[in-house]
Amino acid sequence: MIVCAPLLLLLLLLLLLLLLLLHDERIEQFGGTGHRRRVTGAARGRCRCRRIQQILARARRRLYLTLDALDQFTKLRTQMMMVMMMVMMVMELMKMLMLLKVLLLLLLLLMLVEQRLLLRLRVRPTRWRPCCTA
Repeated sequence: MIVCAPLLLLLLLLLLLLLLLLHDERIEQFGGTGHRRRVTGAARGRCRCRRIQQILARARRRLYLTLDALDQFTKLRTQMMMVMMMVMMVMELMKMLMLLKVLLLLLLLLMLVEQRLLLRLRVRPTRWRPCCTA
């Protein structure tokens, strides 16, 4: 769609140019519009040539504007993709941190269970005595 837009614009401008040329021919065929003065053939050719140059210059400006807009859209799309990549990296980091938190909680739970079992067994440290008395 983006590639077709400048081509469609160029096609429309060429159609407009053709319509203007046909309109000019119809005015000459029916003797002019009444408010234009009669011009010789060479002057008429220069007038038509100038009009064509103006139309082409306008089309060129519009095409440049279209290309600028397309370039800005491409830059914006690239920036948005970079932002999305950064968001995805942050989300992955958050997942990893959540997994680390869960693992730490499991380790803490295991330590609490172990302490409960030790308290339930009531293992008391015995006093150290030498095996042989001197």
